[in-house]
Amino acid sequence: MLEEGERTCAFTYSSASTKHPILGDLGSWSEKILSFYLKPVQGDRPLRVEFLSGQKTFGEIASLIHSLSCIHKSYAYPAILIEADLRAALSPDDFERAYGSLFSRLGKNSPSLMRLRRNTRPFR
Repeated sequence: MLEEGERTCAFTYSSASTKHPILGDLGSWSEKILSFYLKPVQGDRPLRVEFLSGQKTFGEIASLIHSLSCIHKSYAYPAILIEADLRAALSPDDFERAYGSLFSRLGKNSPSLMRLRRNTRPFR
């Protein structure tokens, strides 16, 4: 729903951070976690950005993430996250097996079953 270069406003990670099962363990830090969505390029899905409030303004963070993510017209993902993703990825065989199982159950025309970003990178 976002257009290229557009972002949402920043929102809290949870409406009740202190009562959240995981965030409650973070104490006062839990209230500083904010999120927003940003669509740096037209041909990819929006990025979800989570950050700690206070050190930089929301606009500065959005601008920085946008500049790191708008290099390719159909792939918006910062290089450092690509590296982390490569280290955490399933083996190609395991992924293809799981994807094939889901694909056969949902049907080939299901728009809800998009390939992972790591598998659609134009510069792999």
